[in-house]
Amino acid sequence: MDLRTRHSIDLGKERLLNAPRDVVSVPTCPEQETQRQFADREFQQMFQSYLKDMADVYEIASETWEADLDELIEYGSTEEQAIETKLGICAAGPAENLSLTWLIRKYWLECDMRNRHCDKSRRVRPETLLLSWLEPGRHDDFIRLLTCMPYWPIGLDAEGNWC
Repeated sequence: MDLRTRHSIDLGKERLLNAPRDVVSVPTCPEQETQRQFADREFQQMFQSYLKDMADVYEIASETWEADLDELIEYGSTEEQAIETKLGICAAGPAENLSLTWLIRKYWLECDMRNRHCDKSRRVRPETLLLSWLEPGRHDDFIRLLTCMPYWPIGLDAEGNWC
């Protein structure tokens, strides 16, 4: 069963992929997105690890979210009312799961660290690795979960480094 959410996946992708560019000082981001097939082996391997971890995190986040919705429905809510109630408590819906926050931060910061140690032309933006490289039709569940997030759970420190 698909993750029961109520958001525009396309708008969520656009929002998340553009959000880092709203930050004035983004020191390690290349101008253009690096396509996965042209990325260095280290980034390819990181992406494969990310997919494995995302499968585990997706299972946790989706099971928790779906169980909460089912419980509300069991007590008389319609599916739409249950979703509305849960979104009133958790604005990011199933993406509010702390396991997902941990996963995003782990791979974002790892990608940033690798970017700091490679040639500028070989860098991969973290949001590219985490979202753009997910293939529609193959990773739809992961895309649906990520695009529930209103923003990336990441920031910049006083020196302009991701933290």
